[in-house]
Amino acid sequence: MSNRQAVTIVATKREDLPLLHAWRQNPVVMNYFHDKEETWEEHLGWWENHPVSYVIVHDGRTIGEVHASVAENETDVGLYVGDPHMWGMGIGESALLLFMEVLKEKGCTCFTAHVHPRNYRSQKVFAKAGFFLSGIGTDRFLAYRKEI
Repeated sequence: MSNRQAVTIVATKREDLPLLHAWRQNPVVMNYFHDKEETWEEHLGWWENHPVSYVIVHDGRTIGEVHASVAENETDVGLYVGDPHMWGMGIGESALLLFMEVLKEKGCTCFTAHVHPRNYRSQKVFAKAGFFLSGIGTDRFLAYRKEI
């Protein structure tokens, strides 16, 4: 079975949060996400405000997370693979495509993503998933877009 076939996504549960929080404290994993360590309260608040969140599971083991902020006209998506040993295997792309199918079933058809200009891995994931570069946001992040 290929790495891509072994990828599933499962709705994030509260008991997943300590592992996700630990990854969000790892400077290697979160290099392009935030400038400071995130407290548990900040992490919990973030999760409570992102009601569409799924963990990425590979061979029965949680290795990352995909999430979305759903608005009326577009859905902003993001993801990270928290286990650096799993980077570069196509898992992020597979998880993103699975997640977009879930969102499509909820009526989402226009997707956006904001990627740090030096996060080349993430840029590659979104490009392979069919997103196109649509501009640069006010935060200087690259804006990607895909409509289905």
